Amino acid sequence: MFDPSISSTYGSLSCKNIICRYAPSGECDSSSQCVYNQTYVEGLPSVGVIATEQLIFGSPDEGTNAVNNVIFGCSHRNGNYKDTRFTGVFGLGSGITSVVNQMGSKFSYCIGNIADPDYSYNQLVLSEGANMEGYSTPLDVVDGHYQVILEGISVGETRLVIDPSTFQRTGKERRAIIDSGTAPTWLAENEYRALEREVRNLLDRFLTPFMRESFLCYRGKVGQDLVGFPAVTFHFAEGADLVVDTESMFYQATPNIFCMAVRQASVYGKDFKDFSVIGLMAQQYYNVAYDLNKHKLFFQRIDCELLDE
Repeated sequence: MFDPSISSTYGSLSCKNIICRYAPSGECDSSSQCVYNQTYVEGLPSVGVIATEQLIFGSPDEGTNAVNNVIFGCSHRNGNYKDTRFTGVFGLGSGITSVVNQMGSKFSYCIGNIADPDYSYNQLVLSEGANMEGYSTPLDVVDGHYQVILEGISVGETRLVIDPSTFQRTGKERRAIIDSGTAPTWLAENEYRALEREVRNLLDRFLTPFMRESFLCYRGKVGQDLVGFPAVTFHFAEGADLVVDTESMFYQATPNIFCMAVRQASVYGKDFKDFSVIGLMAQQYYNVAYDLNKHKLFFQRIDCELLDE
């Protein structure tokens, strides 16, 4: 627990500060502090005061960098997460109160196996030290989301037959975004149906399919029953490919059931039938880098441990 009263560098933000206008549901409390109320996806909200503090980050040379007056939400109530190891949300958006925005215009993250709590090489790099290497594709910020141009999907050497109009993104509901806060990938209706059809063509002759909470599932084990299953590739504008192997494409839901880590976005309502989200499972074993000034997103396939070298 963080105790502001014993920090010499902590300061609460007055509700007269212009930043308070950008806080989630920002308003004044009885002592003229700026308070916020943020709900993330669902469940109880994070509620507290907007404050500033000195944050200390590790540096590439194994030293530290102290950054003064970083704006953050000092929460007094912080949701009701079922997994007690999960204690809040670190926002990587482009808004004025985002830590990313306060540190500069670049950031990168490398995630290994998100199902392994002992994997110790995951990393987040803020500002100029971010690793901008690999394939690049155009990146736009639309309504706070990082939007990319998805042009096609392949399973192995087979390019899926998908109506080209599916990839012509116009308006809020017809877009593809990349997200670090969503584990599975959501696909627009036509994209999902083509992918599911090809997966079933490959697996149904050996395994029995069934739906589980809107995910396509099979009885079996990822490490045994998917040996030799081809990689799935998401093709983005300007030749950038995100190649997803079986450990990132499927997850072990129970000891004897595995599911495809992709679902049809329209399960969230008909307004989402043309909406796609590239989730974090598809980004495992990639360094993913964002250059917000140059509007570029980079994919570099790498074991995160190698970045430390």
